[in-house]
Amino acid sequence: MKHPKIYNIFIILNLLFQTNTLPGHTQTLARDKEKALSIEISFARTNILGQTFPGMSGHYIFFLTERFGTGLSLFTVQNQVDQNFGYSLVNPQLLLSQYGWINQFILINNKYVKLKFNFINGLIQVRLIDESRPSISGQIMAPPKLDSNFYYFMEPGTALSLRLFGLLYLTGGINYRFLFGKSHFSDRKEFQNTGYSLGLSMINNRK
Repeated sequence: MKHPKIYNIFIILNLLFQTNTLPGHTQTLARDKEKALSIEISFARTNILGQTFPGMSGHYIFFLTERFGTGLSLFTVQNQVDQNFGYSLVNPQLLLSQYGWINQFILINNKYVKLKFNFINGLIQVRLIDESRPSISGQIMAPPKLDSNFYYFMEPGTALSLRLFGLLYLTGGINYRFLFGKSHFSDRKEFQNTGYSLGLSMINNRK
C-alpha cells in the first residue's frame, strides 16, 4: 500500500495547474503582470541508502521581476529499504517529505528557452514505516510511523524549460540536498544526495 501523501500532493498541484492553464485564464495572465507566476508538476527521483526513490515534486512561484521569483516547493519520495534500523520489521519503507521555500533566478530568458537557478530551503521529514503492519486511524488504514528524522535543508539546483506551446513548458531539473540536524535512525548523510525531476511547467514571467 502506497502512502496517500504522495498522491494528495500530486492532486493539489494538478488542480492548481489546471485552474491556471484554462484558456481564458492563460490569456488573462499574459495581460496582467501582477499575476506573473510559474506552476511546475514533475516526476522526481533521488538516491537514498544506495537505492532509487521515485516520487513527485512541485513548485508554485510568483515572479517579482522578469528574472526573479519566489514561492512554495514540495517534494516527496517513498520506497522499500533493506535495512531495519534496529527495529523488528517485515516490510520497512522510508517516506521523505520536503516542505520548502524556493527562490528562482532565470539566467537565460526568452520565449522558447528558460535556464533557471533554484535555491530551496525548509524542513524535511524522513519517516520509517512498516507496510506489513497497518494501523487504524479513524476509517483510514495506514502503516504505523515507527520513527522520524527532521532536518533543515538547503538545496541549490538548476532547471531547463523548453516551450511546447503557449505558456506550457517541458522542464527538467537537477539539484543537491544539504541537510542539517540530528538523526534518530540512520546517518544524516544517507539522505543527503542529488535529486532529479522531469515534468510540465506553466510559466508567465512578464516576458
